[in-house]
Amino acid sequence: MQYKKVAGFFIILFFLIPTHVQIQAEYISVEENVKPGQEIFPLRIGEEFIYTINWGIIRAGSATLKVDSLVKCGDTECYKVETRTRTNSFFDKIYKVRDTIESLVETSLKRSRYYNKKQQEGKFRRNDELIFDYHKEEVSLKRNGRIKNTIKIQRDKDLLDPLSVLYYVRGMNLQVGDVIEAHLTDGKATYLLQINVIKRERVKTWIGYFDCLKIEPKMQNIEGIFHKKHKAKIYIWLTNDKRKIPVKIQSEVFVGSFKILLKEIRGY
Repeated sequence: MQYKKVAGFFIILFFLIPTHVQIQAEYISVEENVKPGQEIFPLRIGEEFIYTINWGIIRAGSATLKVDSLVKCGDTECYKVETRTRTNSFFDKIYKVRDTIESLVETSLKRSRYYNKKQQEGKFRRNDELIFDYHKEEVSLKRNGRIKNTIKIQRDKDLLDPLSVLYYVRGMNLQVGDVIEAHLTDGKATYLLQINVIKRERVKTWIGYFDCLKIEPKMQNIEGIFHKKHKAKIYIWLTNDKRKIPVKIQSEVFVGSFKILLKEIRGY
């Protein structure tokens, strides 16, 4: 049924937008690169945030957001970040979701080097990879092991994937009234994402209150469920400190409201 697909889509709303490839990546142990107690601003290796996902008053599932490790991509160091989303046992009977996204983003937080999205939603299965090659000035979309599309990019232009853009924002010194722009890709085209810093708000979560900055991302050329005629809105609340932890994400769309709320912090 169509409503199941819609519900499943919003279970993965945490990813903001929309495997196996042999990449030249060497994992670096935390012990070799980070002294005990040292923080790599604004991220910390091993940080993990746990969230609940609600569709209206219904608890639909959970999500995690994690900085897994440092990775060597050629001559550049990258963070390996990942997010996992799953429906709970009740919602599994309606539309089961088990999605994983991994991204390699340079430690400058300005450029993506690799992106992998594994989807298991109902009977649907898909494995999408984005392979960034700035020397060849191209990004390739690989779907289920085969090249699906290749787009041209500019060598000197920063480009992000749908997950790493969240870390790009976290790395900025945000102030109310700021308007931030970032270019990102899904392997089919490049898009301009505009992020408006709206106001300060105090947000209640499962683990207490946080002073936050409320931001709204808007993307040009967006289609489908986020088309302007639906007047869809997404808001994200980041802690108003150097960590910029996402504590709440809420959507307002024609099918209702989804809310993703921080439940637990690990690695701090």
